[in-house]
Amino acid sequence: MHARLDEYLNVLTENTRKHFAKHYPSLDLPQFEVEPGRKYNKVVMVDNQRMVHSFVDNEGNVYKAAGWRAPAKGVRYNLDRDMDVLRAKADPFGGYLYVR
Repeated sequence: MHARLDEYLNVLTENTRKHFAKHYPSLDLPQFEVEPGRKYNKVVMVDNQRMVHSFVDNEGNVYKAAGWRAPAKGVRYNLDRDMDVLRAKADPFGGYLYVR
């Protein structure tokens, strides 16, 4: 697992808290979990269901999810280089993963 993966989860959690406080104050906050894998760590958003949020490889590259089992092609961010950008852009639903 990459060293900054916990920091990425904290950014997602904090940005989700702010987003829900503004837009959905009566709803419970979803949680983020990591399911480790050989090549990719799957970041899962847990609410009343489980949804893949993103994938992070062992080099800290962040990918949009293509589905439950695999990431889409193309690195979207890197945890070592782009953490400031992620702090500003990350949202609970992964919209920041579509456009760089």
